[in-house]
Amino acid sequence: MDKKKRTKILGGIVAVLLLGIAVFFGGFRVTSVKVEGNTAHTDKEIKKMVLQGSLASNTILVRFLNPSEKTKDDQFIQKVWIERTSSHKLTIHVREKELIGYTKFLDGYLYFDKEGIVQVSTTKELARNHTKELKNIPFIEGLGQKKVQVGQKLSGLTDEILGMLLSATKMMESSEQHPDRIVIENGALTMYFSEIEVKLGTEKNISDKISKMLGILPQLEGMQGVLDLQNVDSTTETIVFKKSETQKSTEENQNE
Repeated sequence: MDKKKRTKILGGIVAVLLLGIAVFFGGFRVTSVKVEGNTAHTDKEIKKMVLQGSLASNTILVRFLNPSEKTKDDQFIQKVWIERTSSHKLTIHVREKELIGYTKFLDGYLYFDKEGIVQVSTTKELARNHTKELKNIPFIEGLGQKKVQVGQKLSGLTDEILGMLLSATKMMESSEQHPDRIVIENGALTMYFSEIEVKLGTEKNISDKISKMLGILPQLEGMQGVLDLQNVDSTTETIVFKKSETQKSTEENQNE
């Protein structure tokens, strides 16, 4: 085979390879990325953390990324994985730590799970940023915590208190009603929704109390006062709502 033929064959092989490369990178170029399961971070933040480097632009090569390694230092994330849903589309799945509440501690905040174990410890600034997204995780006051580390149980969270918090958070998951804060005092719970104070009392009949509360709160929108559910059970028909003096004064002025 003479030199001219070899050059032609070599040129043809190179052309085929270049065409194959162009098809590979063009045909599997990432054009759409969906993020699921994230609440502590925005979609943009998750994408920035996970999709780093040239491999991230191709739906085939992206499988060689190690998203869990890239997010291992983030306190709120437990696991991340990438799914290729089409030749141009990816879905990033995020599994966050299961947190049911957070409380102030020194100059920061502690986030705890359903066992009362501290999973996340943040500075005040970081907590403020995350709380904008973690809308369904209530702020808890009154635990009286003096010393604790990540991995340890909050001493102020008794089994009774944890049981009440779990019942409340589970029942409110699918509801639009979420407390601004929850105060624990002498084993009793009080929730605050804007200008409404809801006294839930102890763990007795807590599910009935939460159910009644969720039914009544929409009717109290824009009002101020105290909703007393401490002695409520499934048979209770009369619920006491005591309007604040400010609310009474406003209504009196409107009626004049």
